[in-house]
Amino acid sequence: MNTILNKKTLTIPVLALLAFALAWLVSIGNIPAILGLVSFPFVVYTIFMLFNRPESGLILVLILCFLINGLSRYVSLQFSLFIDGVILAAAIAAFFHSGYGDYQRLANVTIGSLGLWTFYTIMEIFNPESIGILPWFYAVRSVSFYLFVIAILTLLVFKTKKQLQIFFVIWFVCGILSALYGMKQAFIGLDAAEKAWLANGAAKQHLLFGKLRIFSFYSDAGQFGAFMSFTSLTALIMAVRAETYKLKVFYLVTGCLTGYGMLISGTRGALFVYIGAMVYLLLDKNFKTFSIGLFILGSIFFLLRFTYLGSGNYNIQRMRSAVKPKDDASFQVRLENQKKFGEYLKDKPFGGGIGSSGYWGQRFNPGSFLAKTPTDSWYVRIWAETGKVGLILHILTLGGIFVHGFIMIINLKDKFIKQKLSAIYAGCFGVLIANYGNQVIGQFPTMVVFSMGIAIICMGKLYEKENNVEIS
Repeated sequence: MNTILNKKTLTIPVLALLAFALAWLVSIGNIPAILGLVSFPFVVYTIFMLFNRPESGLILVLILCFLINGLSRYVSLQFSLFIDGVILAAAIAAFFHSGYGDYQRLANVTIGSLGLWTFYTIMEIFNPESIGILPWFYAVRSVSFYLFVIAILTLLVFKTKKQLQIFFVIWFVCGILSALYGMKQAFIGLDAAEKAWLANGAAKQHLLFGKLRIFSFYSDAGQFGAFMSFTSLTALIMAVRAETYKLKVFYLVTGCLTGYGMLISGTRGALFVYIGAMVYLLLDKNFKTFSIGLFILGSIFFLLRFTYLGSGNYNIQRMRSAVKPKDDASFQVRLENQKKFGEYLKDKPFGGGIGSSGYWGQRFNPGSFLAKTPTDSWYVRIWAETGKVGLILHILTLGGIFVHGFIMIINLKDKFIKQKLSAIYAGCFGVLIANYGNQVIGQFPTMVVFSMGIAIICMGKLYEKENNVEIS
């Protein structure tokens, strides 16, 4: 009874004080302060959850990474810095909750490779071509820090099969919602904020020949399309060998809806994510399945490359141009730009400095060659900013991660765990292929899902052993 009275004694005055504060802020029209006050209880609860259940921080990052780009069209706030704060809090919480056994899981090729790449990007601070510490700080997060830190967090706090399934459910539900919202844009139309975003410059990339490239609530159509194909491929592979009939239906629905989302995005490079299916067929070690899969992929390529089937459909016709690069004017422009980068970088082995190209280059060093010349490709961006040395190191570290992952998966015995990790592996491998055409891996939500995925692959043996019991 005393406890109840004490709670009431504390709660009522606090609520009254918050109510008076909210009323006063409304009366003076201070919207940011109102939002801050309303969100305060949620922030307190989130901090409590982070330190009580450290995996909740990573789950929150996973959910937020789908939302922040869309929210930025409605509210002018630095949401990426907010995610930085959540990641930092999650890392601190994980540190206090982790023991020796947890840290042992970090001793693998994936973390070593990401650590080496992150160290190189830190050393880029001293690149004589660097345009400054501030652009480096903003840009390096997507180049290396997010990948490295999120992979570490995943290995520390995602310890059970249940948590693995939570990862898939959040990923696939958000993927379905993304596809459905994209369909809303395609068939119902855009809202005022989205139209304003197009009018402020995005229309150049998203309105082609009078046709809208669907972007859903992502940063752009390229990221939306690539992530849809990433999700579609992973879900369809998981549907091949699901534990229950309900899960099989869920995976099939996810795969089909997100596959359609990829189609309406008009993102040609996203089509190449499906090449990852061939890696799955190798992991499955089934020659019959491999032959069927090869035949299906070959048939799709043949129909797009050598026939005119579906030419009346704009989205199919746009996909067709992906397999006819010589007839694609934009692809030829990209090749010309790459020649220009080659000339510019021939005496700059460490590149022009992280943050010198793209958005950050335009913001901090407008008018420079790297700022005004589109990189388009993730690998071209790495080449431009970190040079030939950086590009070779980046490809070698990614190669090490995927060779290590392949070996780990091929030796798994649990068929359901192996199927899930093979699906992740195939999707992530497809993302690496699609990175040639777009900067897929360096943007939300692909960045978060990709880095969590390559870390989860490292825990296959642990998932086999623990049978839904936490590993200490």
